[in-house]
Amino acid sequence: MIEVVFFLVFFLFIFPFAISYVLASGKERLNIDLNYTRNPRYFSVSFREKLFKAIIKDSLLKGDSRIEVQMSKKELVKYGKFNDLTFNLYPNHIYVITNRAFRIKKGTAVKKEIYALYDLVIEDDCFIRAVACDGVCKIGNDVIIVRWIDAIKSLYIGSGCSLGIACSTEGILKLGKNNIFTRLYGHPIITYGFNEKEYKEFSTIIEKTIRENPVQLEGFEDKPVYVKGDIFSDDDIRLKNVIVEGTVFSFKNIYLENVIVGSPERRVSVIGERITFGRGVKIYGYIQANTKCGKVS
Repeated sequence: MIEVVFFLVFFLFIFPFAISYVLASGKERLNIDLNYTRNPRYFSVSFREKLFKAIIKDSLLKGDSRIEVQMSKKELVKYGKFNDLTFNLYPNHIYVITNRAFRIKKGTAVKKEIYALYDLVIEDDCFIRAVACDGVCKIGNDVIIVRWIDAIKSLYIGSGCSLGIACSTEGILKLGKNNIFTRLYGHPIITYGFNEKEYKEFSTIIEKTIRENPVQLEGFEDKPVYVKGDIFSDDDIRLKNVIVEGTVFSFKNIYLENVIVGSPERRVSVIGERITFGRGVKIYGYIQANTKCGKVS
């Protein structure tokens, strides 16, 4: 059964476009686009704004590095430069890390949010509530993010990680094997094994939006199928060696391998109840699955 979250996403953001889709001629698109959905980086943007206001106000008045901030509830915040010895001294505090680069050691558990103003490395087997990073963020293997993770510059994920409710970046989001996700956003999102290629020929060119139940397309590695429209299905969608210009939407399952969706000029959406990515996937935009029903296999 589709969960409540999936229904909310559909009725709030997709339903108006689904109606137009049903009534549209074959040449028209779904046009589900990020301008009509909630900011995919909402959690981290809101988090940063509240912390910045409180820290600037407090530092001007007191110059202290430990403050209380009103988030959804009152939270204690510790900000400044840290080292291995001092990082875990304030277990019930949100950390704002001002080091030019900081590394969270293997096996570290952090009960509260972390905000790194510059680059951040999270080693293997860490357990962290949420992460905001204004630089480049690199995550090792088997890391658990409880709520969300966001990096402004770029985000690199190892293997075997659980990525919480949302994983996002304004730059490149690279994903290793066996990662579990709910929502992803990147420009682009790339799974392991992707190789940039320039295709001169295509096995098939489909000029319009595909509306079938189910959808199964498979090209060749050197001659992929090229879809110039969107793909919409009430049933499963399975794509291998395919390029899609537009949105991919399914009420059930989506499987992609050696697939490109969207382009630098056009950010799109991939939305399904369950989503599985194999090797060689590149998507420009937003991905939404049911809670923890997205996987990089």
